[in-house]
Amino acid sequence: MKKALMAALLLTTFTQAQTIFKEPWQTGMDGWTFAQQVCSGPSGPATCNSGLTTDGNPPDAIFYSVRTKGARGYGYFWKKLTWEQMGVPVGSTVTTITDAKIDGKAVGACSNNYSNSTVEVDVWDQYGNLCTGNDSVPATTIAKDTRWTTLQGFTNQPVKNANCSASSSVIMLGVLIGPNAKPSKTCEIRVDNLELTIASQ
Repeated sequence: MKKALMAALLLTTFTQAQTIFKEPWQTGMDGWTFAQQVCSGPSGPATCNSGLTTDGNPPDAIFYSVRTKGARGYGYFWKKLTWEQMGVPVGSTVTTITDAKIDGKAVGACSNNYSNSTVEVDVWDQYGNLCTGNDSVPATTIAKDTRWTTLQGFTNQPVKNANCSASSSVIMLGVLIGPNAKPSKTCEIRVDNLELTIASQ
Protein backbone atom coordinates (compact mmCIF):
# COMPACT_ATOMS: atom_id res chain seq x y z
CA MET A 1 0.00 0.00 0.00
CA LYS A 2 2.78 2.41 0.98
CA LYS A 3 4.76 1.54 -2.15
CA ALA A 4 1.73 2.16 -4.36
CA LEU A 5 1.10 5.52 -2.67
CA MET A 6 4.74 6.56 -3.10
CA ALA A 7 4.63 5.55 -6.77
CA ALA A 8 1.51 7.64 -7.30
CA LEU A 9 3.10 10.65 -5.60
CA LEU A 10 6.25 10.29 -7.68
CA LEU A 11 4.21 10.02 -10.87
CA THR A 12 2.32 13.21 -9.94
CA THR A 13 5.58 15.00 -9.20
CA PHE A 14 7.22 14.02 -12.47
CA THR A 15 4.20 14.93 -14.61
CA GLN A 16 4.00 18.47 -13.22
CA ALA A 17 5.63 21.17 -15.36
CA GLN A 18 6.67 24.64 -14.22
CA THR A 19 6.78 27.38 -16.87
CA ILE A 20 8.17 30.84 -16.18
CA PHE A 21 6.78 33.53 -18.48
CA LYS A 22 8.60 36.87 -18.57
CA GLU A 23 7.67 40.15 -20.23
CA PRO A 24 10.60 42.59 -20.04
CA TRP A 25 9.34 45.13 -22.64
CA GLN A 26 12.85 45.32 -24.11
CA THR A 27 11.78 45.32 -27.75
CA GLY A 28 9.00 47.89 -27.69
CA MET A 29 5.38 47.32 -26.71
CA ASP A 30 5.53 43.63 -27.74
CA GLY A 31 1.89 43.62 -28.79
CA TRP A 32 0.49 45.21 -25.62
CA THR A 33 -2.40 47.70 -25.99
CA PHE A 34 -3.54 50.39 -23.55
CA ALA A 35 -7.19 50.93 -22.56
CA GLN A 36 -7.99 54.02 -20.49
CA GLN A 37 -10.81 53.76 -17.95
CA VAL A 38 -10.65 56.98 -15.90
CA CYS A 39 -8.83 60.28 -16.42
CA SER A 40 -10.32 63.02 -14.25
CA GLY A 41 -10.03 65.18 -11.16
CA PRO A 42 -12.46 67.02 -8.85
CA SER A 43 -12.55 69.96 -11.28
CA GLY A 44 -13.09 67.97 -14.46
CA PRO A 45 -11.01 66.23 -17.12
CA ALA A 46 -7.31 65.61 -16.66
CA THR A 47 -4.37 65.04 -19.00
CA CYS A 48 -3.30 61.40 -19.21
CA ASN A 49 -0.57 59.70 -21.21
CA SER A 50 0.61 56.12 -21.68
CA GLY A 51 3.26 54.29 -23.63
CA LEU A 52 6.85 53.12 -23.52
CA THR A 53 9.73 54.74 -21.62
CA THR A 54 13.47 54.07 -21.81
CA ASP A 55 13.60 54.25 -18.00
CA GLY A 56 13.21 50.56 -17.37
CA ASN A 57 14.75 48.00 -15.03
CA PRO A 58 16.62 47.59 -17.44
CA PRO A 59 15.17 49.59 -20.39
CA ASP A 60 12.42 49.66 -21.57
CA ALA A 61 9.25 49.90 -19.45
CA ILE A 62 5.60 50.84 -19.89
CA PHE A 63 4.03 53.83 -18.13
CA TYR A 64 0.80 55.68 -17.42
CA SER A 65 0.68 59.27 -16.13
CA VAL A 66 -1.97 61.76 -15.03
CA ARG A 67 -1.91 65.53 -14.51
CA THR A 68 -4.49 68.01 -13.17
CA LYS A 69 -5.80 69.25 -9.83
CA GLY A 70 -5.81 66.22 -7.54
CA ALA A 71 -6.32 63.92 -10.52
CA ARG A 72 -6.69 60.17 -10.60
CA GLY A 73 -6.09 58.05 -13.67
CA TYR A 74 -6.98 54.41 -14.17
CA GLY A 75 -6.33 52.16 -17.11
CA TYR A 76 -4.69 48.93 -18.15
CA PHE A 77 -2.24 47.48 -20.63
CA TRP A 78 -3.44 44.17 -22.03
CA LYS A 79 -2.34 41.41 -24.39
CA LYS A 80 -4.11 38.30 -25.69
CA LEU A 81 -2.17 35.06 -26.17
CA THR A 82 -2.35 31.37 -25.34
CA TRP A 83 -0.60 29.54 -22.53
CA GLU A 84 1.36 27.69 -25.20
CA GLN A 85 2.67 31.01 -26.52
CA MET A 86 3.86 31.66 -22.95
CA GLY A 87 5.83 28.40 -22.98
CA VAL A 88 3.35 25.94 -21.43
CA PRO A 89 3.66 22.43 -22.98
CA VAL A 90 1.25 21.75 -25.84
CA GLY A 91 -1.73 19.59 -24.84
CA SER A 92 -1.26 20.06 -21.10
CA THR A 93 -3.73 21.34 -18.51
CA VAL A 94 -2.90 24.52 -16.61
CA THR A 95 -3.59 23.96 -12.92
CA THR A 96 -2.02 26.80 -10.91
CA ILE A 97 -0.36 30.19 -11.14
CA THR A 98 2.29 29.45 -8.54
CA ASP A 99 3.94 32.89 -8.51
CA ALA A 100 3.40 36.37 -9.92
CA LYS A 101 5.39 39.59 -9.65
CA ILE A 102 6.14 42.84 -11.45
CA ASP A 103 8.47 45.81 -10.91
CA GLY A 104 6.92 49.22 -10.21
CA LYS A 105 8.18 52.79 -9.85
CA ALA A 106 6.52 56.16 -9.08
CA VAL A 107 7.91 59.32 -10.70
CA GLY A 108 6.82 62.93 -10.19
CA ALA A 109 4.35 64.39 -7.72
CA CYS A 110 2.29 61.40 -6.66
CA SER A 111 -0.19 61.84 -3.84
CA ASN A 112 -2.71 59.95 -1.74
CA ASN A 113 -5.45 62.60 -1.72
CA TYR A 114 -8.04 60.02 -2.80
CA SER A 115 -6.14 56.75 -2.68
CA ASN A 116 -2.59 55.65 -3.21
CA SER A 117 -1.20 55.06 -6.69
CA THR A 118 -1.50 51.35 -7.45
CA VAL A 119 -0.45 48.57 -9.81
CA GLU A 120 -2.34 45.31 -10.34
CA VAL A 121 -1.81 42.26 -12.56
CA ASP A 122 -4.71 40.11 -13.74
CA VAL A 123 -5.08 36.98 -15.86
CA TRP A 124 -8.47 36.77 -17.59
CA ASP A 125 -10.06 34.39 -20.04
CA GLN A 126 -10.89 35.77 -23.49
CA TYR A 127 -14.29 36.90 -22.18
CA GLY A 128 -12.86 39.05 -19.38
CA ASN A 129 -13.36 36.67 -16.43
CA LEU A 130 -10.52 36.03 -13.96
CA CYS A 131 -8.78 32.69 -14.44
CA THR A 132 -7.98 32.17 -10.75
CA GLY A 133 -10.76 34.07 -9.00
CA ASN A 134 -8.19 36.55 -7.64
CA ASP A 135 -5.87 39.21 -9.00
CA SER A 136 -2.43 37.68 -9.62
CA VAL A 137 -0.79 40.79 -8.19
CA PRO A 138 -3.54 42.53 -6.19
CA ALA A 139 -3.75 46.32 -6.17
CA THR A 140 -0.43 47.24 -4.60
CA THR A 141 0.56 50.69 -3.38
CA ILE A 142 3.54 52.30 -5.14
CA ALA A 143 5.76 54.32 -2.81
CA LYS A 144 6.12 58.04 -3.52
CA ASP A 145 9.76 57.84 -4.59
CA THR A 146 11.79 56.97 -7.70
CA ARG A 147 13.11 53.53 -6.76
CA TRP A 148 12.19 50.37 -8.62
CA THR A 149 10.36 47.96 -6.32
CA THR A 150 9.36 44.36 -7.00
CA LEU A 151 5.67 43.90 -6.24
CA GLN A 152 5.05 40.33 -5.11
CA GLY A 153 1.68 38.84 -5.96
CA PHE A 154 -0.30 35.88 -4.73
CA THR A 155 1.28 32.42 -4.78
CA ASN A 156 -0.27 29.04 -5.59
CA GLN A 157 -3.55 30.30 -7.03
CA PRO A 158 -5.56 27.43 -8.62
CA VAL A 159 -6.91 28.03 -12.12
CA LYS A 160 -10.64 27.64 -11.39
CA ASN A 161 -12.04 28.96 -14.67
CA ALA A 162 -12.54 26.11 -17.17
CA ASN A 163 -12.03 28.55 -20.05
CA CYS A 164 -8.42 28.97 -18.89
CA SER A 165 -7.38 25.37 -18.19
CA ALA A 166 -6.35 24.03 -21.62
CA SER A 167 -2.87 24.95 -22.82
CA SER A 168 -4.46 26.24 -26.05
CA SER A 169 -6.84 28.56 -24.16
CA VAL A 170 -6.79 32.19 -25.24
CA ILE A 171 -6.12 34.28 -22.15
CA MET A 172 -5.69 37.98 -21.58
CA LEU A 173 -2.93 39.41 -19.40
CA GLY A 174 -3.73 42.78 -17.85
CA VAL A 175 -1.49 45.26 -16.05
CA LEU A 176 -3.74 47.81 -14.35
CA ILE A 177 -2.17 51.15 -13.36
CA GLY A 178 -3.75 53.85 -11.20
CA PRO A 179 -1.61 56.99 -10.78
CA ASN A 180 -2.78 59.69 -8.37
CA ALA A 181 -1.32 63.20 -8.76
CA LYS A 182 -0.93 66.15 -6.43
CA PRO A 183 -2.78 69.36 -7.48
CA SER A 184 -1.50 70.69 -10.83
CA LYS A 185 1.30 68.14 -10.87
CA THR A 186 2.09 64.99 -12.84
CA CYS A 187 2.25 61.50 -11.37
CA GLU A 188 3.69 58.77 -13.58
CA ILE A 189 3.73 55.07 -12.73
CA ARG A 190 6.20 52.85 -14.60
CA VAL A 191 6.16 49.05 -14.61
CA ASP A 192 8.59 46.45 -15.92
CA ASN A 193 9.51 42.76 -15.75
CA LEU A 194 6.17 41.01 -15.46
CA GLU A 195 6.81 37.40 -14.42
CA LEU A 196 4.36 34.53 -13.97
CA THR A 197 5.19 30.98 -12.92
CA ILE A 198 2.62 28.55 -14.31
CA ALA A 199 2.07 24.93 -13.26
CA SER A 200 0.61 22.44 -15.73
CA GLN A 201 0.26 18.68 -16.10
